[in-house]
Formats: sequence, structure tokens, C-alpha cells
Amino acid sequence: MTFPVEDSIFHYFNDVAPLSDGGFVLCGTMGSPTGITPARALLVKLEPGGDVAWWQSFVHARELFAVREMPDGGFAAAGYRSSAPDRSVLMRNSSSGAIQWIRYTGALGYGATNVRVDDVGAVVTWSDQRTSATDPYSQIQVLTKRDSAGDVVWEWNSAPGNESSATDFEVLSDGGFVTTGTRGGRGIITRHDVDGLPVWSRDYRLLHGQHSFSDVEPTTDGGYVLTGSAWRYVPLDPGILTNELTWVVKVDSLGCVVPGCHTVGVQEYALDLNEHLRMAPNPVARGQALRITFEPPPGITAHGPLRLILLDGMGREVMREAMNGAVHNLLTHNLASGLYYLHLTDDVRWLAGSKLVVE
Repeated sequence: MTFPVEDSIFHYFNDVAPLSDGGFVLCGTMGSPTGITPARALLVKLEPGGDVAWWQSFVHARELFAVREMPDGGFAAAGYRSSAPDRSVLMRNSSSGAIQWIRYTGALGYGATNVRVDDVGAVVTWSDQRTSATDPYSQIQVLTKRDSAGDVVWEWNSAPGNESSATDFEVLSDGGFVTTGTRGGRGIITRHDVDGLPVWSRDYRLLHGQHSFSDVEPTTDGGYVLTGSAWRYVPLDPGILTNELTWVVKVDSLGCVVPGCHTVGVQEYALDLNEHLRMAPNPVARGQALRITFEPPPGITAHGPLRLILLDGMGREVMREAMNGAVHNLLTHNLASGLYYLHLTDDVRWLAGSKLVVE
């Protein structure tokens, strides 16, 4: 698509959704970098063959981040506007693109970043917003459900925190939700019930850095896969950012990389220390000592004493021991043959873990 220079110097799309008629709807923004033409929201309907059926631009929003088809063939689109205190925008459009209603929320907010629609026309948005106008900013994540008329059915707000952002969410088969984003420099995944209330939440990070999840998808085994980016700080010089990494994390149905993490009493989970946890032999013969070695890289210090927690295949705790020093011998004579999950924690973090087989 192209537009006349006097109308638009730039335009781009943030989201595309398939439609029931075989076509597609796209949303984004258009405007001029000089500010002569203020940026405005862009909505485009494509025919099944890819031809443009119509396009609309709207001064009511600066940019649209996500769009979905409504049961009647219309659309719900979420984005933000750059002026006025309420910045999150939820727009309801007809099948021809005409505005039917708009809702503005989120004082000082960055905007509604994602939207989903159910089969009766209820609209759910996942957004973030500031709770203060001055730096350092305190932010919250907001999950909101509205009926087809735009009225709030329920709304959940996270606790205020530093560097909180909302990126992606999905509706699950039981009507609940899984959300993701950033909190305090850590990637976060939260499971919500049908009323938006959290069932559990996990914060994941690679130590010495800033991390975020951009996408979450349910997997066929009942778990989730998340993708995003991780900026890792050099441990010996925290003022330097380096090693921008693509981040892919697979968790189970309870948000754990190693099953049973939710039982060990911490909420923050480190992901880059597993390579420093070694167990040998594995499998281990029943009655034989299992040698456990944990030697983290320079700059990594524990917050309190280290603990080894062993769970059986059903998730029941069968052993808990202090790990004093870099090497620990775990006795297995009281363990039945089978699969176990080993977790290493300090007072506040899950540091590493692995599967263990006793023969």
C-alpha cells in the first residue's frame, strides 16, 4: 500500500487477523515524521485474494496494536493515543470500518497492546499503564473484560512495580487466560481464571540483565512456550549492556521449567545457571551416592543458604537438604526406583534444577 506524500510519509502494520469470509484485517499507524500530518490509527480490510476492500484512518488514536473480528463481522481494535491523560484506546468498528464506540482508559498509560473477542462479542484487553507521572515510573498490568456494548464486566490490576509491561495473552480452553510481559526487568507469565484473577505467576530471568517476553502460546501438553529478548549485563561491569539474546522458554502447565518449581516457596526463577548444576551419575543406582556440583560464574551470589529439594514423579517432596559448599553427596538408599525432580534454591530464587532417575 502507498499513500500520497502530502498525506503520509510512513505507515506500518502491527497486527493481522484472518476473517470469517477468508479475508484479513490489518491495523497499525500512518503519519508524517515531521509532525505536519499527525500520526493516526490505520485499519485495512483485505479481500480473500489480498486486494484492499477498504481502509480507514482515525484521529481518535495514534496507533493500533491488535485487532480481532467480532461475531457480527465488525472489529475490535486496541491501541493508544499520545495526548490526554487516558491513553489506552479500545475501538469498536462495523464491518465497513465505521466507529460504533470508543473507550479511553489508563491514565498515563502506554496503551492497550492486545485484544481478544469471544463468541458472544465480549472483548478482553491486556494493557499496561503508569501510576505516576514522574521518573522513576511505577507501572501496572491491566486485564479487562467488556461486554459487546463496551461496558466493563471485570478488571484485574497487578500490584504497582518498576518496568512492568503487558505484551501478549491468550484465551485458554477453560475460558481462563495466560498473560505475559515484563516486571522488574524479568519476563513474567501469569495464569488467570475466567474472572481474570491470578491462579499462579512466575518471574523468569537470566541473571545480570533486563528481560521480557513478547509472545506466549499454549502447547498441546498443557504447558506454554514463550519468546522474547534478554539483555545480559557483564557481571564484572554492571554498567555495560551486552549479549542481546533471543529468549525461548518452555514451561509446564504450572509455569515451571522443571516440574514442581511451584512447591519450593519462591517466585523468581533464574534460567542461566542450569549449566552450572551437574549431577553424576544420572541415572543413579539405588543406594549409590549422587554427586551434585554447583559452581556459578563470578558475580553470582546466593541470597541466603542453598537448599536441595527433591520431588518424586507425582510432585511430592521426598527430601530437603542444605547444600554447603560447591559439592554435595546425595544419598539414595531411601529412594525408590523411578523419576525425580531436583530443585536448587536460595531464600528468594529458584537457581537450577534437573530430572533425576533412580534405578
